[in-house]
Formats: sequence, C-alpha cells, structure tokens
Amino acid sequence: MPSYMTHLCLAKEYIKKHSIENEEEFIRGTIYPDSVEPKGKTHYSDCYSSDTDLYHFLLDKTLDSSFDEGYFLHLLADCVFYNKYFPEHRQIERSILMNDFNILTKKLIQKYEITKVPNEVQKYIKYVEGTTIQYHYDKVIEFIEEVSNYELHKLAEKILQEKDFSFLLKEEF
Repeated sequence: MPSYMTHLCLAKEYIKKHSIENEEEFIRGTIYPDSVEPKGKTHYSDCYSSDTDLYHFLLDKTLDSSFDEGYFLHLLADCVFYNKYFPEHRQIERSILMNDFNILTKKLIQKYEITKVPNEVQKYIKYVEGTTIQYHYDKVIEFIEEVSNYELHKLAEKILQEKDFSFLLKEEF
C-alpha cells in the first residue's frame, strides 16, 4: 500500500482539483481501507493491495458519498501505484519499502502542505532521514499528480461498463 502520508497528499491534491461535498468524510474514506482489518476485505483482494479489484468494489458500493469517493480513490491509488508505477514491489523486502515511505514523509508534508493528520493514523507517521531505495520522490510526485487528475465518477462508469480496470495501467488511457 502507499503510505498513509502518500494517501493523505493524494487526497489533498484531489480536493484541490475537484469539487468534494464533504472534505473531512472524503479524507476519512481515503484512509479507511488501511485502518481496519482484515485489509484483504477492505481492499477487495485476497492478500495484496496491488490486487485490489476495483470492479467488485463498484458492484458493492456507489460513489454517492464523499466517504465512498475517498474509499474508491484509496483503492484506485493502490492499484495504480503498485501495478503501473512500482510493479516490482513484491520483489523488494517490505522493511525497505516502509523505510522509503518514512524517508519521504517530511518532503511530502512540505510539498502538499499537510497541516492535519487524522488521529487514527498519527501513530503510523514516521520521519526518517536518508535516501530512498525503491520509492523515489519524483516518481511518487508523478503518481500523485496523475491520480489526482482522474475523474472518479467517469472512471467508475468506465470500469463498470468494461467490467475491467486494466486500462488504468497503460501509459495513456
């Protein structure tokens, strides 16, 4: 999964670019899938968040609330992050990946001007100095910029119509 901070930055950038009815609920939805167990169930996956099934999420939920829009953004982010931007993640030791996220935290907070971190995720936010090994800053920023430009409702319609979401993983869709 992208880190909580990556999800929060994405949510903030998405809110800047799109009209969201209830921003607080949207952010709650964005962090929800990683904040409860079992994660496989909240991610519509057997085990990996990269295996998230967006089609089945949309069969189960509608995007008629800010919370569900945020929830969909989270799952969409996981799917794109791991399958388009970092497909090699399963070959990298988890501790390296988590350390990279912790190294990126301070830079992401500064770039996206994060001033409030929801209470339920504060304990997961860590600040580490160093150089990332796998998740490089520029690529994470590119990911946030791309996904924050998506139109959630239009994407949901296309996924439901095609019964597939693999088009998201191509260079241009």
